Amino acid sequence: MNASYCNVSVASMKLEPTDESPLITQLLYGEKFAVEQLEGRWAYGTHLFDGTPGWVLSSQLVKSEIPHVREMIHDKYVSLKTANGDLLLSMGSEPSTNSFAGTIDSRERTIVDTAKELLQVPELTGGRSAFGIDSAAFVQLVYKVHGKSIPRNVPQQAMIGHPYTFLAEAQPGDMAFFEDSDGRINHVGILISSELIVHVDGVVKIDRLDNAGIFSDAMGRHTHKLRFAIQI
Repeated sequence: MNASYCNVSVASMKLEPTDESPLITQLLYGEKFAVEQLEGRWAYGTHLFDGTPGWVLSSQLVKSEIPHVREMIHDKYVSLKTANGDLLLSMGSEPSTNSFAGTIDSRERTIVDTAKELLQVPELTGGRSAFGIDSAAFVQLVYKVHGKSIPRNVPQQAMIGHPYTFLAEAQPGDMAFFEDSDGRINHVGILISSELIVHVDGVVKIDRLDNAGIFSDAMGRHTHKLRFAIQI
């Protein structure tokens, strides 16, 4: 098993080794991928941040024998100068200290502050960056910036942490989960307060929240049914 780094802004991880295969998640610049096998242009392996398996174009990976010290990008976007030109990096990317000539924002930010940095990022199923993101990846990315590793999909995320008995007990930065008509947990967001939530619905946005769920003022109705809120 060979560990490689993502050397592009965002690398797509696919279910199968074809361009047409569904996007299951993404690697950000500097994140590690454990290569297990090669097939044509594709490398199969595991995203080492959260354990997701899949196929990545091998040209988007670089093997490094040197365990570089890496920075964490906290801003929505940061430009990185490389020998091949500038790369626009997403929040959560991990450039090595010897390749990153920029500065890391050192302001003290809360989880809510970081979540708001991503407002208006478009929804993308399987997306995991400031260029496009889904609800589970949005929460995962925000928590990553704050030094916490959580699973990639919503049902797994719902199994961590400590659930609250009442929504009013939850604190800013906690996670809230929502269910479909069959009772399956299928959506997650980050609480701004017990009455407001930032989540992905078309774009990263802020909506009202009550004991029934997320209420969209634009649509004039509840759009997601609340299951519970948790603290991790």
